[in-house]
Amino acid sequence: MKKYNTLLVCFVLSWSAAAAQTNINFATFPADMRGIERIETRTEVYAAGQKLREIQKNLYLHDTSGILLREETTICAVVDTGCVGTALYTSEYSPISKLGTIVAENFPNPQYPRQSDYKKQTLRYRSYDHKKKNEWEETRDGNGKFLSERRYTFNHKGEPLSSLLREARADGDITHEDIFERNTAGFITRWSATDTENGKTSTTRNITYSYLSDTLLLRQEGYSYHNWRKVDNKYDKNLQLTQSTTQTGYRQDGGKILRDSKTTATYKDGKAQKIVFQQNGKTVSTTVFSSPAPQTYIEKTTRKEGKKTLTDTKITTETFDAQNRIIRQSVQLNGIEKERQLIVYEGDKLIRYEFSTWDGAADALKEQKQVYLYDERGYPQEIQYYLDNQLTRQSKSKITLYAK
Repeated sequence: MKKYNTLLVCFVLSWSAAAAQTNINFATFPADMRGIERIETRTEVYAAGQKLREIQKNLYLHDTSGILLREETTICAVVDTGCVGTALYTSEYSPISKLGTIVAENFPNPQYPRQSDYKKQTLRYRSYDHKKKNEWEETRDGNGKFLSERRYTFNHKGEPLSSLLREARADGDITHEDIFERNTAGFITRWSATDTENGKTSTTRNITYSYLSDTLLLRQEGYSYHNWRKVDNKYDKNLQLTQSTTQTGYRQDGGKILRDSKTTATYKDGKAQKIVFQQNGKTVSTTVFSSPAPQTYIEKTTRKEGKKTLTDTKITTETFDAQNRIIRQSVQLNGIEKERQLIVYEGDKLIRYEFSTWDGAADALKEQKQVYLYDERGYPQEIQYYLDNQLTRQSKSKITLYAK
């Protein structure tokens, strides 16, 4: 077997800026796994003072088309006498039969006295697409006792048409079934569900959807158990959303709807301009959005608390480099910074990402910061956790990839 490459990795990182809607996704493994047969990882978790606290090892075996055949994860707690296993996870899958088994075991952890019991759970499944979609799943506990079963059906596009869940309970099994009707574009036009318990079947969900040109939502209306919801959208001649109205309420057993809230949002060029929130017919808050300068976004919310009228101003600012990559984002609430994200590149390579939040009273804010360090391939190799600039925990990971 040929050693393919050595990388350092921690996990997938993604975030979304609410006001500016800037999205960043940093991958963990290569997007194309074809030709990579074996992946081995080792992660070390350190407490404050650089004391090794936990070691996690992972093994992934793939076939030549990138299908995961076997996965093994072991976690052990580091104590004075050595390393004590606290968790074991194994997964095996056959692409020929499409059958797979996942076994998860948890052992007593000397670092956490409350985790003192041995637990085991086994999941057997039949895959639909060799990936995340399954046609059938069954879960049993460590003694082989049945816990639950799920069955799914799909159309020729691989879109779910139904889901059937059966759960074992001391007072009798309960069955929950979801049915999805779709239009030619694959969008759901009706979502209905029933629960069957002690021989009685009741409708627990009934939601209908209508669209413009089969893809743009015009109306959604229906209920899930006692929660009722209705959404109405309007578009301009260019099919840009101009207004969205959402109403919520309580559905009584007889079917009567008691409406309690209404939210009306107006848009221009696909961006929110104003949101009005009402409860029981009275306006509770109004939020106005603006962008007085490039990469500066303001949300000004006026709300009522009793007889008082209060105003909150949230300002989000973003900075981009010469290659139009976001490198800084800051969020202030009423003049106080509450969130900051920093991204550092070295040429074309991502080398550092920081995410900070501030909580507490205005005169006693505490900063919680996470720092992600990346290797020469752009994969995370170390995570550091800080509280008011004091390192509280960190993890270091290494991944080795092999090809046939």
